[in-house]
Amino acid sequence: MSQPTQILLGPDGPTFDGSWKIYLRSLMYTTGKRGIVIENMFVEISKGETSINFPVWVLGEERLVRGGGLFVGEQGAIANHHFLQSRETEKWVFRSGDYRLQVYAQLVGRKSAELLFEAILTISSDQSKELEASNTAIFFDWGTKSRSYLSHIDRRISRGAGSEVEPFLESLLSASKVSKKKL
Repeated sequence: MSQPTQILLGPDGPTFDGSWKIYLRSLMYTTGKRGIVIENMFVEISKGETSINFPVWVLGEERLVRGGGLFVGEQGAIANHHFLQSRETEKWVFRSGDYRLQVYAQLVGRKSAELLFEAILTISSDQSKELEASNTAIFFDWGTKSRSYLSHIDRRISRGAGSEVEPFLESLLSASKVSKKKL
């Protein structure tokens, strides 16, 4: 998996009920001629001795679908990946500190998941307080000089019931379309 240039940690759904979502865009690749098949993907975030899983994998450009397999051939496969908490997961509060984000893939025919990507993400105490608002997300942008993720909060004003997350997705999709046009 290539280095994601941006990772989003934000609310999942129009009304924030404590469920979080992780978004990233990345190129999946293989060095083998035959390619590989990814059966499932998930994210784990940990801080100290505590961790939370995001086992629900959704992907797509304009139309999001539940991940049900992804073929990665010689040319690779680029996609927007969304990872959601399951309904059974306890509500998680992101306090200040360093978090380890790990992206795993379950490959067809393998018994255990493969670690594809790992990063340390830092949330400041001010950012932690801001994340308590329902329309707030934190973006981690890759800093090429610092070789680390640089974070910033994005708070959008709600445009009515059911629309708090739409601005985040619209900005991500439009950024994706702009980068495609440049290629």
